Amino acid sequence: MSSLKTTELYYPQVTAHVGPYSFTQGIEVEIHSAKISYFDWAKIRFTKQYKPKISLNPQSLCLIEMGYNGVLNEVFTGYAVRPYDRGTYADEITMKDEMMLLESTIINDAS
Repeated sequence: MSSLKTTELYYPQVTAHVGPYSFTQGIEVEIHSAKISYFDWAKIRFTKQYKPKISLNPQSLCLIEMGYNGVLNEVFTGYAVRPYDRGTYADEITMKDEMMLLESTIINDAS
């Protein structure tokens, strides 16, 4: 009889690193990437218990990883756009990829 290894792919593991914090529970992630947009963006939504405990500055480094059986892959790297709890919804952090850094760049000469 052959010994087959079964991998359960129903519930991926998610880890979010935001500034000095790392989260593996109590979060929901939303990640968007499209050719028509000049940047990729993501959101992390938190359960209410985190609200009084998270202090985050704009442009804090963010990393989201997903995977199965302890093997995680980077699916988003970027920076916080606003401080925690200043997004569309309460208990949320909005992030953009490194193209966000170009938004604040002033071009003086294009020759």
